[in-house]
Amino acid sequence: MEEENTYILRIICQSKSLFVPFKESELNITKFPEKVANVFGLKFGADVYSGLILTDNLGFAIPRNLLADVIKKFHNGSMFYINVEYEISDTRRGHFELVTPTILEDYFRRQNMSKYLKHKNDELLNDSVRKYVINCICDFMVESFGNGDPNKISKQQKSITCEAAIKLFIGLKSKDSANALSKLLGVGGYVNNRLKYLTSKYTDPNAKEVPNQQSDIETTPEEDLLFLKNCVIKNTDVSIIISKLNTTRDLRKNMMMNQDVDLRESFPYFFTDPKLIQIEFERNPEFECECNGLIEKWPTYISNIKQLFGGQVDHGWHSEIECLLLLLHIFPSRSCQLPLIDAINKLIVFRVVGTPPENMIENDNNHPYIVACGTSKKDIVSYYIETERHLFPLPFEFGILETFDIFFKLHHVFHMKFDKALENMIVFMQRLIYKLEKGKQSTANMKNVFEKLSSVL
Repeated sequence: MEEENTYILRIICQSKSLFVPFKESELNITKFPEKVANVFGLKFGADVYSGLILTDNLGFAIPRNLLADVIKKFHNGSMFYINVEYEISDTRRGHFELVTPTILEDYFRRQNMSKYLKHKNDELLNDSVRKYVINCICDFMVESFGNGDPNKISKQQKSITCEAAIKLFIGLKSKDSANALSKLLGVGGYVNNRLKYLTSKYTDPNAKEVPNQQSDIETTPEEDLLFLKNCVIKNTDVSIIISKLNTTRDLRKNMMMNQDVDLRESFPYFFTDPKLIQIEFERNPEFECECNGLIEKWPTYISNIKQLFGGQVDHGWHSEIECLLLLLHIFPSRSCQLPLIDAINKLIVFRVVGTPPENMIENDNNHPYIVACGTSKKDIVSYYIETERHLFPLPFEFGILETFDIFFKLHHVFHMKFDKALENMIVFMQRLIYKLEKGKQSTANMKNVFEKLSSVL
C-alpha cells in the first residue's frame, strides 16, 4: 500500500505559531479545522465549520472543497499564496499562512519587478537594487496581510516573509540566519524602516520617506569590503561608508601591497567619489598630519617661495599650475636624471577638451599623473588623475590645488610610490605642507629652504 503524503504547514493562532504535519486525508473541510483546534487546545464546535474562510494572496475566495488541491499544488512549487482564516467562538480568530521564495518570486513578476530577480544569486545587493527589493517585499506584506494597512501585519507575518526573501535573494543574507533577519527586522532594519514609512503614509499621505539605515550588525572585513564594492555610494549614509572604510583598512592594505589587484575593479567606490580618498586619508592613523595643509597654507607658502627663488617659471600653463611646477625647478630628482620638461610630464599632461578617454592615457607612464583638459594650457576646464590606465574623474569645480591634493592623498591611500622624477618635490610638500613625517627624509637643500621660509613666515 502506498504511503500517504504528509504536508508540514505553519499554523498561526492566538499569537502562537506552530508547524503542524497534515496527512493528505486531513486536508478537507471537516478534519482540517478539527485538527487545528485540537493542536491549539481550542474548543471545537460547529462555529469552526461555519467560520472557515480560504483566500488566495489577492483575497479571492478558494472553494472549501479545493483545500487539498491548493495545498498540494503549493507544495509542488506553485506560485501561490494561501491564507486560511476561521472563527473560534465569537472573538478568537486564527489563520494559516504559507510564504515561500516561489510565492515572492511570483509576486515580483506580477508587479513588473522581474528585472530585479536577475540579482537573486548576487552575493550582495547594491543599495539601489536592495531598496526596490525591500519595497516590493513590504508591498507584498501590506497587500497580503494588512489589507492596505501596514499596522495589521503581525511579527510572525513579517518573519515568515523575510525568511522567504532571504532564501530568494541570497544577497540579503549575513553570516548566519539570525543576523540576516535582524538586518531586515531589527531596530533600524530595512524592512522595519520601510514599514514605518508606509504606516506614516497610511495615516498621513504627505509624509516623507526616511532612508533605510543599516542596523548595527557584526560583519567581517571581507563582508564590509563586498558591501563597499557593490553599494551605490551617493545613496548610502556616509556614516556607514566611514565605518566600513575603518573595518576594511588593514585588509585593503594587505591586498594592495601583497596582491596584484586592479584598483578600479577591487575598490570602485574610490573612483566613484574622490571625497572618499580624502576621508580615508584623514581617518587613517598611518597618515597623521595636517590634512588640509595644502588648501589652507599654499597661497602663503608659494608667495614666499617665489620671493626667495626669483618668481615663477613659464611653460605655457595657467599661473596656478606654474606655481607647482616651480617646485620641480627648485627640487629636481637626483635619482632620476630627466630633463625638466619630461619631469613635468610625470606630474601633469595636457589634453584638448573632447579628447576620447582612451587617447588621454600616456602609454609610457607607469605612475599616477594629472590630466588637465581645456582649450589650451592656460584655459583648463577639468582635471582627471590617471592611475593604472584608469581615469579618475574629479568634480568640475576642482582647481589644480584640489586636484593635486587628491593626487597626493591617492598615492598614500593606495600605498603607491610616486614617480622618481617627482620624489624630492613630493617630500618637500609632504614635510612642509602636510607635516607628514614618513617616508624619505628631507635633503640638505630642503632643510635650507625650510630655514629660509621659517624666517619670513
